[in-house]
Amino acid sequence: MIFLRLHRSKLDGNRARDVCCEGQNYQALEAWDAYHGWIAEALKACVDKFGFALLLDLHGQSHRRLVTELGYLVTVDELLLFDGVLDMSTRPTSVDV
Repeated sequence: MIFLRLHRSKLDGNRARDVCCEGQNYQALEAWDAYHGWIAEALKACVDKFGFALLLDLHGQSHRRLVTELGYLVTVDELLLFDGVLDMSTRPTSVDV
């Protein structure tokens, strides 16, 4: 497990590096580099050992209380499609490490 124990007001690890923090906060940028480096190392180690890896990103939300949200890059329109249509998708099913 990899934990990012910084408040999102200091660093948003889910954003691209160029917009992850306010201004040119070099400490936050170093933390972003380390965090994403550890993720890449863990994914590579799992793929090397098991042939695959499952990455789960868990964090709180402040906009909805008592709700668990899943982010999986699927649009609302895609969720309404039949399984057979989704099975024919040409979208990538994995991310290269």
